[in-house]
Amino acid sequence: MCIYLTSKEKLSYKNAEHIISAGLGGKLKLPLGYVSDEFNNIISKCEQEFLRSSIISLPRQISGPGKRGSLNPKKETKSKISVFSEPTNGESFSLGYIQMSKPFEIPHVIFNQITGEVIFNFPKENSEDELKNFSENISKAKNLKTRFIKFEALEKHKFILGIKSGIEENYSCFIASYDGKTNPFTQTLVNEISNTLNNSINPLLISSQVRTHQSAKVDSNYYRCCAKIAFNFLAFCSGKDFVLNSKFNTLRDWIVNGGKNEFVYILHPNKTSTLKFPEDSHQIRIFVVDGNLVANITFYDKFNNLVILCRNFNKKFKIKGLICDWKNEKEYELYEYIAQSIKDTAPR
Repeated sequence: MCIYLTSKEKLSYKNAEHIISAGLGGKLKLPLGYVSDEFNNIISKCEQEFLRSSIISLPRQISGPGKRGSLNPKKETKSKISVFSEPTNGESFSLGYIQMSKPFEIPHVIFNQITGEVIFNFPKENSEDELKNFSENISKAKNLKTRFIKFEALEKHKFILGIKSGIEENYSCFIASYDGKTNPFTQTLVNEISNTLNNSINPLLISSQVRTHQSAKVDSNYYRCCAKIAFNFLAFCSGKDFVLNSKFNTLRDWIVNGGKNEFVYILHPNKTSTLKFPEDSHQIRIFVVDGNLVANITFYDKFNNLVILCRNFNKKFKIKGLICDWKNEKEYELYEYIAQSIKDTAPR
């Protein structure tokens, strides 16, 4: 029986569930058979937004880890495509992404709907193959999966069209506009742009200092993923039968289906703890307070959250914890980590 889809039968269990998301560097997994593939299909979009658009996405871009928790530089985390601007010229805009704190612009065109002017911008860090791909893809932009970007600093008659695969999983074409909805790029227009580009002898190669305009959300995706991580760890430390108790049904249903958040709250960073945790680590602690079973989850040793797992909890519960030192690819249960810390600091 799936610990999330408890009422459903004939579910599949091909993959074991990470306690802390692999995208955050989590290694430990629940036993196979705890979490169904069907639940993972339901929650996958929520997790993708959690990793790429929530407040967690910002430290991931700066520190890591990369795709699926990899520390390989080739798999470093990239931000979503967003609008860049020149610090010295508030009216000069482009499209790009952030990777390990560095901005990278993507090939794009800027279209002025009033004058019909088209400006081609090709950042110098792009290879000749990328420029060739852009030239080939521009004519079929209407057939590419497109994400619209709202950026109110753009004039209403100006639009930016960028094409770049391999940055966002679901999109390869990006259109920025004032309202994030208007799309002036008809097939006729993109054909004209493509022909102009193909007939250009020397496309403009630009190199500039830019600043990014990104947004990070704290929304239902963030809260539900916090709760899922806490519930995963509760299942890991207390067992499947424990979390299948009907006392957890309201939390379980909310993680699966969403709705009004009555379970997760953002806390101020904990400055009083005398226990020093690894740099940028993630921590989970589960304990009973005021008759409630709660989890305290901290991401990157800064983003502190409280998850109410069960109200009116009347059983004894010994505090449990997990430390994810993703930079060193290690995870410790709380008491194991405390014992190791004492050993490391003891006089020799």
